[in-house]
Amino acid sequence: MSRSSLAFVHRAHHSPSPLSRARVAPLETRLQVLLVDDEIDHLLPLADALHAAGFAACIATSRDEALFDVASSPPAVVVLDADMADRLMLSRIRGLAAMLPIVLTSTAPATDPRIAALLAIAGVTHLAKPIEVQKLVDLLSAMNDT
Repeated sequence: MSRSSLAFVHRAHHSPSPLSRARVAPLETRLQVLLVDDEIDHLLPLADALHAAGFAACIATSRDEALFDVASSPPAVVVLDADMADRLMLSRIRGLAAMLPIVLTSTAPATDPRIAALLAIAGVTHLAKPIEVQKLVDLLSAMNDT
């Protein structure tokens, strides 16, 4: 499905970035996913691929936008660029949505001390960038099955 054929809904309630958009999900959606990355060029193709796989993919391009989205309409899982993550952000996301699973994405290996410290938090997993869509779909499908 091409970008142009997907419907976009502008977040009028809170829009720190003019590029922020929420995707309209198909009715058969299996899981609500919030994608958080400050690079929109990474988000759009990933959101398109998840949408095509049957997931509802909402995007956020800033910390404030992600926290607002989690508070206003908690997703089932957050896929978060590790460069935007810190313990405070993770705890605030968790505080807003109980034990919300978080998938960190990073070019750094899981053994990197900063990534390892974030992965020590319960419910946080890691995927290497560039993200292989099928790996993410498999991970999200496994989360949906539990």
